[in-house]
Amino acid sequence: MMRDASGRFIPSDGAKSELQRLASSRALRICRLFESPNLPLFGWESAAFTRFLVLTMLISSANSCFPVKALFKRANAIFFIVLAKAAARGATSALRALLGYIKLSAKACSSNEVIALAEGSAVTLEDIKSDERLSALLNHADDFMKAIGYTEHGFRHANLTASIASNVLKHLGLSERDAELAGIAGYLHDVGNVIGRDFHGIASATLVKTELDRLGMQIDELAMVLNAIGNHEEEYGSDTSPIGAAVVLADKSDVHRTRVRNPDPMAFDIHDRVNYAAERSFLRVEPENKIIQLEIDIDTSISQVMEYFEIFLSRMVRCRRAAQFLGCKFSLIINKTKLL
Repeated sequence: MMRDASGRFIPSDGAKSELQRLASSRALRICRLFESPNLPLFGWESAAFTRFLVLTMLISSANSCFPVKALFKRANAIFFIVLAKAAARGATSALRALLGYIKLSAKACSSNEVIALAEGSAVTLEDIKSDERLSALLNHADDFMKAIGYTEHGFRHANLTASIASNVLKHLGLSERDAELAGIAGYLHDVGNVIGRDFHGIASATLVKTELDRLGMQIDELAMVLNAIGNHEEEYGSDTSPIGAAVVLADKSDVHRTRVRNPDPMAFDIHDRVNYAAERSFLRVEPENKIIQLEIDIDTSISQVMEYFEIFLSRMVRCRRAAQFLGCKFSLIINKTKLL
C-alpha cells in the first residue's frame, strides 16, 4: 500500500480491480445471503454492525490486496455509524457504501461526503432485475393475471415498459438517473397484481416501498418511483413527474400479439383480438418537434380499428395527458393513418 502526501492510503491497481469485480451483480447476490432477519444477535445495532463485519471479511478473503486494514485505520466514528445504518437496510446496501468509500480512499473525504455515501448509493435497474424477491412477486402477479384470463403482465411487459420509459426521458434530454428511475418504476409497476387487479397501481407502490427500502434506495428517489407506480392507471392516476408520465406512455403503448395467451383464436375476447391483431407497435419520440407518437400496425382481418378505440380510448386520453405534462403533443397513427 502507498500513502499520499497527507498520509492517507492509496489503493493499488489490484485493489481497484477487485472492487470492480465485487461490484458485479453476482457478488451482490452472494452478499444477500447475509440478509436473514433471524440472525441470533442482540438488537438492531448489533445485527447491522455484524453484517458489516461479515461483509468486510468476505471481501478481504476474496483477495489479499484489498486494503481492509487501511479502511479500519482511516475510517472515523461517523463512517462506522452511518455504514451501520446502511447495513441495517441489508447487505447489498452496506456493500455499496463500503465499495464507494474505498473508491474514494485516494482523496480526502469530508464527513458530509461519507454520510451521503453511506446513507445509500444509487439502486440500479440491474439490481432490481436480479433481485429474487422482486422477481418472485412479478412472476406470481403474472400467474394471477393468467388465472383470470388477462393478457401477459410478466417479465416481457416489465422489461419492455422499463426500456420504453427510460428511452422517453433520454430522448427528451432528462438526466440519466431520471431515466433509470423511470425504468425501475416501469419494471415494477404491475407487481401489485399479485394482490388483485383492482387498484393494482396502489398495491404495487405499497409492495415496492418495502422492497426498495430493503435494497437501500434513497428516500427522495423512492418517493418518485412510488408516485410513478401508484399513478400509472388511467382510472385514477395523475401526472405529477416526468418519471410517472414516461411510465404511463410506456405501459399504454405495449399492444402486441405476443401478449395474448389464449391458444384458440375462436375463443378470443375483444382484448385478445385487438392485441393479437397488433403486428407492430412503436412509441416514437421527436424532441425537436415536441411530439410523442404511438405507431401501430393492425391486421384488420382479425380486428377492426374501431375495436381498438372501444377498449383503449381511455388509455389514449391518458397518454395525451402524459405527453402534455412532458411538454409534448401526443399522436396516434394506426396503419399509417393519423387518428389523433
